[in-house]
Amino acid sequence: MQEVIEVEDGIFYFPSSENPISAEVCVIKGNEKLWIYDAGCTSASMEFLQNLEGRKNFVISHFHPDHMGNIIKDISFENLFIGKNTFRYCHKGSVVSEPLEFDDGVKIKIVPLPNSHAKGSLLMQVNKKYTLVGDALYAQIKLNRQIYNQQLLKQEIELLRSIETEFFLVSHTPRFIQKKERVISRLEFIYSMRKSGSTEIDISEKF
Repeated sequence: MQEVIEVEDGIFYFPSSENPISAEVCVIKGNEKLWIYDAGCTSASMEFLQNLEGRKNFVISHFHPDHMGNIIKDISFENLFIGKNTFRYCHKGSVVSEPLEFDDGVKIKIVPLPNSHAKGSLLMQVNKKYTLVGDALYAQIKLNRQIYNQQLLKQEIELLRSIETEFFLVSHTPRFIQKKERVISRLEFIYSMRKSGSTEIDISEKF
C-alpha cells in the first residue's frame, strides 16, 4: 500500500498512481468530521478511505473516474458535495452551484471553478492556506491536442487570483503543493498565447 503523506498536522493525502490512474485523496481533520477531497478509484485508495475513522464529508473535484470512482461504490459518508455535471455520473450528493463555507475547527470553503478540463469542477479552500483544485489547471484533450477555452481560462485566472491562499494542491503532479504565484503565472502565460479570432488556445506543441 502506498505511503500516506502528511502536509501538516491534521492534513494528509494518499498519493496518486499512474497504472491504474487514480487521483490524490486528501484528508483534512476537523473537530467533528473528516473533509475528504476526491476519492480516487483504485482498491488501494478505497482501503485507505475505509480505514479512516470518523464522520466523512466528501468533496469531489469533477466527474472523471480517477477522482470519483470510489464514491460510486459502497462507501459510507455523511455529506457529499459535487458539481452539477458530476451529479449526472454518480446520481447522489448535494450539488454546489454557489460558494459554501463551513467552520469545523478548520475553515472550509467549497467553490465552483470554471476551467477547460472538466465542466462542473469544485475547489476546496482550507484555512485560507491550502486550496485543492483537482485537475482544473489542465487543458482539455481534444483529438490528441491540448486545448484551453479562452473565456474559461480568463474566468479561472480571475477566480484563482481572488482566492485567499498560499498554496494550490494540484492533482497528478510530482509537485502536488504549488505556490499560488507560480500557478497564476503559468496560467497567465498560457492565456498570453491566445490568438485573435479564435476561442481556443492550443498548447500541444508548447508543453
